[in-house]
Amino acid sequence: MPPYGKGFSTLLRSSRSSLSDKNSTSTTTLSSSDNNGIDELEPDVESQIEQQSEESKDTSPYFSGRQMTNSQEMLNAFTMIPGLLACIYTIHTGSWISEESMNIAHANPSCQNSNMEDSDIIRMIKLLPYPVLAIAIGVCVHFPFSFYYHWLCARHLPPGYQRISHLSRRLDSAAIHFSSAMFSLSTSGNWIYFSLCALYNADSAFKHFQKKVQPQRNHRRLALAMILYIAPCVFIKNQPLSFFIDAFGKMISLLVIGIWFFVAYPIGGYSHSVFHLLSHFPLVGFFFTIASHLDISLNQMGTVACYLVSEGRI
Repeated sequence: MPPYGKGFSTLLRSSRSSLSDKNSTSTTTLSSSDNNGIDELEPDVESQIEQQSEESKDTSPYFSGRQMTNSQEMLNAFTMIPGLLACIYTIHTGSWISEESMNIAHANPSCQNSNMEDSDIIRMIKLLPYPVLAIAIGVCVHFPFSFYYHWLCARHLPPGYQRISHLSRRLDSAAIHFSSAMFSLSTSGNWIYFSLCALYNADSAFKHFQKKVQPQRNHRRLALAMILYIAPCVFIKNQPLSFFIDAFGKMISLLVIGIWFFVAYPIGGYSHSVFHLLSHFPLVGFFFTIASHLDISLNQMGTVACYLVSEGRI
């Protein structure tokens, strides 16, 4: 073979060997980079799993003795309905209005005809005193969140940590704080006091959306929210002692019994449903009683009574 032929074949072999070396090197580099990427991801996944397990351990005392079956959770959802119906019935029939105001409206000839052109619901909203309207807003806003959460627990969410960390649970708790702020307006009739309570409840509601769930802290804040809307009942002016014994005493008694059912769970998973019935259904009536004795409500009560007489509802 000519000398230049040998040189050419040698050059061709060397170029082929260099290309194969480059390919093997690049393959090795890619595989090592892929392995590094997987190695980098694995600690993140593991840390997330460990964090979830730690959060579950932190809340494990909360679940002790508080697990509920699907039928019990369904009952929890339906025991929210009586409070809503009681609220709607009280406003629609005007049963929160005093008998004296009703008698005056019946004796007033101008109350026999209605001149307002709005629909019934718009008319009623315009006429209601804001402490009474605050009760309706608080009850109606909380109801769908609570019903939906317990419905999800009954149909989709498994028992355990997922039930208290799910978004529906957080929204339900936030709605409780919203209604607590509204109830503070219904029992005080004071916008400054309501603003302070609203700030506290807004901060409490925000804490429910933090990543780590802290049931004990949330329960303490909820208890304080309840105290804040009950406290103004003591300072209602120009009311006899019998009024406080009847209204305030019954309210405290029902709350204490309801909270005992919620904390102690004396009848197991059914305790939560009893708590709903005691803390929603009768309390709505007491809230209306308190709100109707505030000065702003007394001034507006005659107007609402006149409207209801003109509509033939009373």
